[in-house]
Amino acid sequence: MLQIRGGGIAKDKYFVILRHLSSREYFVIPSLRGISYFTNAFLITKQSLCYPGERGISVAVKFFNNHMKDYNYYIYIMASKTGVIYIGVTNNLLNRVDQHKRDIHEGFTKRYHCHSLVYYEHFSDVYCAIAREKELKGWRREKKVGLVNGLNKGWFDLFDDLYK
Repeated sequence: MLQIRGGGIAKDKYFVILRHLSSREYFVIPSLRGISYFTNAFLITKQSLCYPGERGISVAVKFFNNHMKDYNYYIYIMASKTGVIYIGVTNNLLNRVDQHKRDIHEGFTKRYHCHSLVYYEHFSDVYCAIAREKELKGWRREKKVGLVNGLNKGWFDLFDDLYK
């Protein structure tokens, strides 16, 4: 049986600390957007690092801080000249947008000529990026257009700006 012992945020990643009751081992588990998968009652905020001051937990937190790698994930919106919108997620934005522009893969962006990068967001956690992609895909078109207009009113292609 596992018991929640604490949690916090380190290197922009949320985590929860669990303790196995019989073996007394500690486990550090990544958590999505600060809310643990294991319980709704355990909320971690960026403002606080909440865990009991036990030696085992301190060791787990140090291990987590020292071994977490920084990753780059992006959600992005591609658009066509006729206004068709495509939303995707990737870990290499430059390469992925280049693939869309050159129509390397069969699919939606090739079929509807979505070749302009009009919006993107950066994430260090893949689960947060995927959750945001799903959130945006669930929006009505008007809300997606409003999001792009908020940062890129003219719907200019942002691809060239990524190289600067």
